[in-house]
Amino acid sequence: MKKIFAMVLAVCMLISFAIPAVSAEEVQDASTTVTYDVPDSFMLSIPAQIEVGQPAEIAVPTLNLKEGRHVVVKAYGMNDSGELTLTGVHDTNNSIIAYMYGANGNILKPGDDTVGVFNIGDEGVAYTISSSILYRPADTVPDTYQGTLYFSAYSEAI
Repeated sequence: MKKIFAMVLAVCMLISFAIPAVSAEEVQDASTTVTYDVPDSFMLSIPAQIEVGQPAEIAVPTLNLKEGRHVVVKAYGMNDSGELTLTGVHDTNNSIIAYMYGANGNILKPGDDTVGVFNIGDEGVAYTISSSILYRPADTVPDTYQGTLYFSAYSEAI
């Protein structure tokens, strides 16, 4: 037992000699980098309501982006053919079909759903989208028809 204790004591003494002691009188200087990342920010402006047949403007009035980035605005809610179903408010069994068109004149649909791309300095720029009725049966019941068009906006590297 004494031999084990003596060996442990010898190892502890060797370790204590290997660690340099720093006295309270010695000054050590070091530094580190402090960072804070300010993310891209923007405000998307869309109309509260779009009347079929009337143009509507989509804009990004406030745009604060890092260099080399832009904001992409997309629309969704249409089926694969670009049809947006508008359902009767008073009788939900009735519906009509509308198309939404992007600023380039293309029908907005999955895969071709970009409304606009806003770059640094594009504050105040607006993209106009339009709409039309695709299908309205001759016996369509008089009603107000409505559907929902969704928008998403995100910043990405150019």
